[in-house]
Amino acid sequence: EQPGDDYGTFQVIGSQSFYPLAVDYRLNPTPEKKAQLIELFDHFQNQGFTAGSSVGSTDHIIRLNFYSTAGFLLRKELEQAGKLEEKQATLTWHTRFGKLAGWDKSQGENTDLIRGGALPKLSSVLFMTNNAEKGARMSAFMDYINWALQDAPGYIDTIKPDHSIFHHRGAYQNSYGIQALSTISIIAWLTRGTDYELPAETLASFRETFLAQFDFAADFELHPA
Repeated sequence: EQPGDDYGTFQVIGSQSFYPLAVDYRLNPTPEKKAQLIELFDHFQNQGFTAGSSVGSTDHIIRLNFYSTAGFLLRKELEQAGKLEEKQATLTWHTRFGKLAGWDKSQGENTDLIRGGALPKLSSVLFMTNNAEKGARMSAFMDYINWALQDAPGYIDTIKPDHSIFHHRGAYQNSYGIQALSTISIIAWLTRGTDYELPAETLASFRETFLAQFDFAADFELHPA
């Protein structure tokens, strides 16, 4: 790509490198692959993808799944290298986990921050050592997911009473909306049967929202992006 295109960002480069390398390592682990991955994490850290850094923008760091998924797959190796704590701090920072300490619950959650940030938020908790703080953060995270699934007022993201999905102040049933629902379905599945599972009434409403997308798409071909 030409210089100036959006292909030199942390998010784009990261999505093309972290996850494929991490999956390859888990399937066929070698000391060389492990060293390469840890070096990749360290390189991003050294270049500014770290806690406390804005990476040029505090507004639009929204695609973090590459970092959290690769980190989760490599968590034991990162811990053995004494690097897991700093990677956890990076995720906590860039996913804006501190927002969960208190937010305006009269508003909905931005679809972008669900599809690109919810699983990384969860990973930032799972990276922690088992203790009371980890339990408190997990409870806060699930309260946040429960809130994000409630009907949002006006033009605000994400879910409406008719089960349509809003983003950019309008119906957004295609990629962003479906990706947000898919992300939450993974979280609901992962926490099912645990002390942190979503309330039954929230799950029932979420199921109706998911099924409604089939009805909305019945007579249309929705473009993918």
